[in-house]
Amino acid sequence: MDAISFAISLTAGIMCFMRYNNQYYWWLASGIFQLILWGGTFAQGDATLAMAINSLIYVVNDILAFTVSPWF
Repeated sequence: MDAISFAISLTAGIMCFMRYNNQYYWWLASGIFQLILWGGTFAQGDATLAMAINSLIYVVNDILAFTVSPWF
């Protein structure tokens, strides 16, 4: 799961660097995978609520990019 999350984040970063507007899909997928990773860590007893809130803020930011951002 970590490798998939890393690959998605790396792809999003490359898409951002190349200024493709479909990067927002990749950032949203990255945020969702971060929340999934948090859930797995939480199930093992090692996660903090602050990290979940941080990841959730990123997902909300990605959703706002779809609706408000003029770049999309």
